[in-house]
Amino acid sequence: MMAKGIEDLQLSQATRGVRVSTTDSFVSVVILPSLGGFWKLHPTLQVSFSPDANTVPIDLDNFEIAVRGGPRGQKWDGCQEILLFEAPFIVCATPELIGSDTVDLSSLPWIKDTGIGGTVFQRMVRQAGCDPDTIQILDPGSAKIEMDAALMGYGLTVSPELMVRKQLSQGSLVKVYTSMDIVAVYYAICRKGPLAAPVQLFLDWLVDLCAPMSSKPDSS
Repeated sequence: MMAKGIEDLQLSQATRGVRVSTTDSFVSVVILPSLGGFWKLHPTLQVSFSPDANTVPIDLDNFEIAVRGGPRGQKWDGCQEILLFEAPFIVCATPELIGSDTVDLSSLPWIKDTGIGGTVFQRMVRQAGCDPDTIQILDPGSAKIEMDAALMGYGLTVSPELMVRKQLSQGSLVKVYTSMDIVAVYYAICRKGPLAAPVQLFLDWLVDLCAPMSSKPDSS
């Protein structure tokens, strides 16, 4: 009976695949463009994603892996954290919002990044030379809407450089301020101890995928 129970548990883990809680931007920018390569190597391994806000609590009862951004050295109780990559924050906006002349950033609206917390957002505003108590702050309420608002030209947005690389290359956003020393650190979070084979396979692939993505703040 014990052997049958273990066999049933292993079969259950194999058939349900790997469930990943991650932010909408991370799965769209980092995982999905390369996921086809993973499935070519492991065509029968199912991986499903739940795009959650970065502030959603870690739930390892319903997910095998959670991906979250945080400061260097952040810990989650009872979990193991695997560093995926670091990316500097930058301020960017649509070319139309900035215009061709040098613009005073304090005269423009700022789109609040709800995923990084109020005090960190305020620090970044100050680093860009503005007063968070006097600027106009727009709070659309979610990461996806924040980016949509930025692309529509409603205000300046603060984002890890990697997450807006496509928009920057297309010219829909331009860098406004790049000398910020605050870095976004992304972690894969899972249970401590040995992981089920499908979970370990996907985690190893994710770590290898993210390793070359780290970048340092612009010192210019």
